[in-house]
Amino acid sequence: SRVERLSFKLLAPNVPGDVMVMQGRVAKLETNDATNLATVEFAGRNSRGFHVTGTATLALNN
Repeated sequence: SRVERLSFKLLAPNVPGDVMVMQGRVAKLETNDATNLATVEFAGRNSRGFHVTGTATLALNN
């Protein structure tokens, strides 16, 4: 697999020693010019709130 597109926002700070919990979901599957693509929405949260949110589109190996 390879990253085709990546977009994210950094929000609350994250410092050494913080525990960050990441989660994500496959939001979309599609085929473009014989390439299978998966768009994933993701977020990371620590004790201060959301540290990062974003989307990534991955080209999947066949």
